[in-house]
Amino acid sequence: MEEVKVSFTDHTRMKTIIGDKEIYSDVPLDKGGAGEYPKPLELFLSSLASCTGLGLASLCNRKGIDLDEVKLSLEYETDPKTGMIPLIRFRLELSEDIDEKTEKILKNTVAACKIKRVIVAAPEFEVITE
Repeated sequence: MEEVKVSFTDHTRMKTIIGDKEIYSDVPLDKGGAGEYPKPLELFLSSLASCTGLGLASLCNRKGIDLDEVKLSLEYETDPKTGMIPLIRFRLELSEDIDEKTEKILKNTVAACKIKRVIVAAPEFEVITE
């Protein structure tokens, strides 16, 4: 099983280590943190957008599509009562030069993001103590 290690730098900031990469996260200012790094939920959403963007960039490279012809953003709604996210929307802005067939391929690539597929598959979560 692969592992992501967590190192607490203080009570509001932490470092996660995955392979040889370090990623920092923080609690927002209004919750007592320094607001220096992204919140974990922001990292999650950024990962989802990055996964999708890298897939699009790879497709564009293979198909000879200039990256200036494709813009991607991720939009989400937060339920004010629960803090949960009931809707995540990917917005593709395409150049007028992109035909319908290519548009469909680009949309399918967005739908194929591995992180999205992991979420949809609803993995089990376990907590163990040692």
